Amino acid sequence: MHVGLIIDSLIPNGAQIVVQELATGLSDRGNQVTLFYYHNYNGQAPSIADKVNAHGVRTEWICGPNRTPRKYVAGIDAVRTVHKLRKMGIDIVNVHTWEAAYSLHVTTYLPRDLPVVVTHHGTKICNRDRSSMNWIHLGVNSQYRYEYEDRDDNDRCSTIDIGIDKETLDRCIVSKEQARKQLDLNTDRPVMLTIGRCSKHKGCDIWMEVVKRLDAKYHNLFKYVFVGADNRGPYYTNMVELGKNYNDVILKPTLPHEEVIRWICASDLLLVPSRTESFAVKAVEALYCGRPVITHYLGVLLDIILDGVNGKIVNYMDINALTNAAAEWLVHPRVVKANIPEKYFASTMVDRYEKCFRELLNRKHSCKSFLNTW
Repeated sequence: MHVGLIIDSLIPNGAQIVVQELATGLSDRGNQVTLFYYHNYNGQAPSIADKVNAHGVRTEWICGPNRTPRKYVAGIDAVRTVHKLRKMGIDIVNVHTWEAAYSLHVTTYLPRDLPVVVTHHGTKICNRDRSSMNWIHLGVNSQYRYEYEDRDDNDRCSTIDIGIDKETLDRCIVSKEQARKQLDLNTDRPVMLTIGRCSKHKGCDIWMEVVKRLDAKYHNLFKYVFVGADNRGPYYTNMVELGKNYNDVILKPTLPHEEVIRWICASDLLLVPSRTESFAVKAVEALYCGRPVITHYLGVLLDIILDGVNGKIVNYMDINALTNAAAEWLVHPRVVKANIPEKYFASTMVDRYEKCFRELLNRKHSCKSFLNTW
């Protein structure tokens, strides 16, 4: 089976890491995998290309926009996409997208008869009438998941949870002291870590407010690290100014996955201030590394965060509650027991995708068969 995976870019953010694990897992099982992407950020951040290439996955840039999504050329890029699929002899396509992603706009222009599985990373329900497609939500729990699975057309809808790379985590996990030494983090103070982007979606403004409130009350007692502070978001300047005014703030750009894991190990808790998340991959990884997770109610982490055991979930957008919960765990830092259900490992995720792909191919002709007559 030749699977074509499509995603916006190869920058190792949450959705891209999911695609990385899916691509390498499918390839390691003997499937041919080609990973297509639209945005070429010219080295602004590390790429997942090296990781997937090492597992025999080919990466192909579809000539889309370099930086700013240009929705008005989505139809043209859909044609480019189809020609790429034709050239590569793809059997089935898996598009990974989210509410505002460029790949979502391209997907709406793809021919309806293509066997396309769309993975929608987000908590909103996709209600588009795309009878030729399977819509999959990653890690959508609580009322979102049940609403999605109860739809009339649920024979083409399913939910597949994210799969973390257990082998990489096991290889990279070290003690807090070792991690801080490796990262030249010369402090014995508790560290609050956040991993995200400089955007409202990721709650950068919430993070900054929590930092200010903690510092006002505890006066240089903690360190605050934000990984993913790239100069490509509306809050970047504000975050840089915060770093200048607060000596205990450390801003890091998007980092390779292994280095992010070291920062998790070096921290005492992970704060997730995002306004929306598909599942929050880094939260699962942090829990696996034995670090508590503090977040507000997102409707996506209820399965694994237990109040007072491995973190806390407070009311949505309650900044004061987030601050108090973070302070509680920072004042009394402790390692939590890693207890991640098997369904959140990459092997389980790949199993479920393979099953989904083969079931769809049993109902439809492969892409290469369709494209030969298109």
